[in-house]
Amino acid sequence: TLRNAIVADVPPPAPDLVREDSDYQYKIGIGDVLQVTVWDHPELTIPAGSNRSSQESGNVVNENGTIYYPYIGYVQVAGLTTQEVREEVASRLARFIETPQVDVSVADFRSQRVYVSGAVESPGVYALSNVPTRLVDVVNLAGGLEDGADWRNVTLTRNGQVYNLSLKAVYEAGNKLHNVLLQQGDVINVPLGDDQKVFMLGEVGSAGTQAMGRNGLTLAEAISNVGGLNGQSEATGVFVV
Repeated sequence: TLRNAIVADVPPPAPDLVREDSDYQYKIGIGDVLQVTVWDHPELTIPAGSNRSSQESGNVVNENGTIYYPYIGYVQVAGLTTQEVREEVASRLARFIETPQVDVSVADFRSQRVYVSGAVESPGVYALSNVPTRLVDVVNLAGGLEDGADWRNVTLTRNGQVYNLSLKAVYEAGNKLHNVLLQQGDVINVPLGDDQKVFMLGEVGSAGTQAMGRNGLTLAEAISNVGGLNGQSEATGVFVV
């Protein structure tokens, strides 16, 4: 079938790109805003006032990777998960509050980003969150593909290494391997397909160049697009070089 042909025709991505959602953990970074809740202690949970949002009243991770919290002082949080921070804060608060019930969440994700460039509607910088983000997710955030996008040759640059991915295989054949899980600093580039061309010469209606398009081009389509064979042509003498 067409689906099986597409899957078979596209080589799988590098093994180090293949990860499950369960492998993903958001690590807190500099600039993130944490919301620390201590149940039954509103003076600790919302010290800045109840009318302010979590982003406004939360604890911003400083440039040295710490937050300041009442009673316990500075807490190193950069590089940790919210669960690890929760355990650390609860352990240190236990010296002042009996059996503290602590919850920690990220109120504003600011530290981890991916970059999308090329033939998408809105190229730019997009934040990662605690929800696993894959290639298709970030392309959708960027407004989707432009009409001239070459969705067969998407590149992912990670730590100086360039990987080739195919959105065509993902969208048309459901090839999940190419819908890779993204991480901090990834750069996604969707090239234009204007360099994918064929050249029509000889006894045809209108000789010239033709773009291959997203789904390729057959010989019959190429001849038809230029007005077909003219009266002086020989149908048995068509050559593909």
